[in-house]
Amino acid sequence: MSHEFRDQTGRAWIVNVTVPDLKRVRESTGEALGKMDLQKLLEMVADPERFVDVLFALVGGQRVDVTGEDFGRSLGGDSLESAQTVFLRAWADFCPSRGRTLLLTLAEKAEAHQQAAMDAAMQQLSTWNGSDMNSPAPSDVPPTAGPSGS
Repeated sequence: MSHEFRDQTGRAWIVNVTVPDLKRVRESTGEALGKMDLQKLLEMVADPERFVDVLFALVGGQRVDVTGEDFGRSLGGDSLESAQTVFLRAWADFCPSRGRTLLLTLAEKAEAHQQAAMDAAMQQLSTWNGSDMNSPAPSDVPPTAGPSGS
């Protein structure tokens, strides 16, 4: 099964993990994904420099006009997060069913945790000092019109 994410330029990338892909990643980056336990795999995914290098080794051949540096520039924020999730799902599909269930559960919990943290942060911002995020900032409030004198 293949999984897709989009970079910040809107380019679609398909992530699929196979044994030849593992070999290509190891030869290109030195990362032996097939020998990583779950902890090391998650550490690699959480390290943007390592992760983007591994991901480019997996998907870079899809577009010969994109260099590793171009690819790295096109990932950040939501696109990087999406790429990490897609990679973990592709890795889970590659794993035997025992490991797959654990990885998918972990990916779902990570996504839920990230969403809960974002929701909590937005709630905190909206109640910070009693202000409402939907209210205009004081500089955005038009001055009160005084007597027109006419």
